[in-house]
Amino acid sequence: MTSFDQDVAAINAELERPFTRLGLIPSLENEFRARTAPDRRRIVTYWFWLAIAVNLVALALDPVSEVFEHGLIARVGLVIPTFLLAMPLLNRGPEWLRATAVTVPWIMFVGASGFLAEHAHSLHVDRYYMVAGVVILFVNIAAPLHFRCAVFMTAASLASLIVAAVSHAGSPFLPSHDVSLISFVGITSAISLVIRYRSEWDARQMFLNGLRDDLKSAQLLALNNALGRLAETDPMTGLFNRRHMVKTLKEKWRDARERNDWLGILMIDIDRFKDFNDTAGHDEGDHCLNAVADRLNDEVHKTDQYVARFGGEEFMAVIEHLEPEPLMAEAERIRRSVEAMEIPHPGLGPRGRVTISIGAAATIPTPQSTVDDLMVAADKALYAAKAAGRNRVEGSAIAGPRQRRGIEREESAAERAATGSRRVRSRH
Repeated sequence: MTSFDQDVAAINAELERPFTRLGLIPSLENEFRARTAPDRRRIVTYWFWLAIAVNLVALALDPVSEVFEHGLIARVGLVIPTFLLAMPLLNRGPEWLRATAVTVPWIMFVGASGFLAEHAHSLHVDRYYMVAGVVILFVNIAAPLHFRCAVFMTAASLASLIVAAVSHAGSPFLPSHDVSLISFVGITSAISLVIRYRSEWDARQMFLNGLRDDLKSAQLLALNNALGRLAETDPMTGLFNRRHMVKTLKEKWRDARERNDWLGILMIDIDRFKDFNDTAGHDEGDHCLNAVADRLNDEVHKTDQYVARFGGEEFMAVIEHLEPEPLMAEAERIRRSVEAMEIPHPGLGPRGRVTISIGAAATIPTPQSTVDDLMVAADKALYAAKAAGRNRVEGSAIAGPRQRRGIEREESAAERAATGSRRVRSRH
C-alpha cells in the first residue's frame, strides 16, 4: 500500500468514527487545528472588540438600574481590561495559555453581569441574568471556540453566577427567583453546547473531506506530470525526446529573438552506428547508445544547455548565447569527450573506436527567419562532417540582421566592380 493509499484510508476511517468521538487522530487533529487557527483567532478577536463596545454602551444603561458605580468598577476596571490583555495572547505561548486567553474574558463578562444583577434594582435583576445567558449562548454558537474551551467557559460562567448570587444572599440557599433564572441560563447554555459540539464535528468532517480531495488532486496532478514526463522522455536513454526538443527549441528561439541574441544547435550523430549494431548486436548497440547519451548529457549540462535524442543514433543540443566560433569550440569539446571514452567499435576492426560527427549552426533569430532554417543548416553541416571523413565538427551560420546587411554590402560592391570591369573592356 502506498503512502497515498494509507493517508486516504486514515481519512476515511476518521470520517466513519462514531459521533461521540469528536477529536481526530493526533496527526489529523494537529493539522486541523493548525489550518483553522488563523480564522478562529481573527473571528474571536472581532467578537472581543464587539464585547468591549457592548460593555461601554452598557455603562450608559447601568444608571437606570442604579448600578452605575458598580458597573464602572466591573466593566471598566475588570471586564474591558481582561479582553484587552487577552487579545495579544490569542496567538502566543503554549496551548493552555491561548485557551485561557480565549475563555477567561467571557467568564469575566458573565460574572460581571451576575454581580450587577445582585446589586441592581429588583425590577432589573432579570435583565442582567438574561444578558449573562445571551453571552454564553452567543459565544457557544457564534465564537469558534474548541469544544473543551466552550465547556470550560460555560461551566465557569455558570459557577460565577452562582457565586455572585450566594455572596449577595449571604446564604448557601438561593432565593427561588435566582434559582429559576440561573436554571434557565443553565438550560440554554446546555443547548448551546450541543450546537457547539455539532459545529465542531461538522468542521472536522469538512476538513477531512477537503483534505481527501486535496490528496486526490495532488495524486492526479502527480500522475499527469509523470505521464507528461514519460511522453517527453526517451525511454532508452532517459534524455528528452524529439517531441520535447521541438517544443523547447521553439521556446528558446522566441526568447533569443526577443533578446536579439545568438542561438545555436548541434546535430550529433554516432559514426557508423549501423555497422556497430550489425557486428556486435542490438543489445551492445543499446549499451553504446546509452553510454554516449550519458556523456553528451554530462557535457552539455556543464554549461547549463539542453540536449535531446533526435532519433535513432542522432542527438541534438540547443546552445544559447554563443556566436559561431565559440559554438564550434563547444562542439569540438563535446566530440573529444566522446572520443576519449574509447568505446570499442567492432565494426571498424580491432582498433576501431566509437566517435561522433557534429554539425553546428548558429543565428540571431529574426521575424524573417525560422527554426527550420536553423535545423536545415545544422543538418547540412552534419552531412558535410560525414562527407569529410566523420569524427569531426563542421559549422554553418545563418545570417542575422547585421550579417545580412554586410553580405548585401559585399554583394553590391562585387556587382559594382563587375559592372566597372565590363565597361572598361567595352571601351577597349
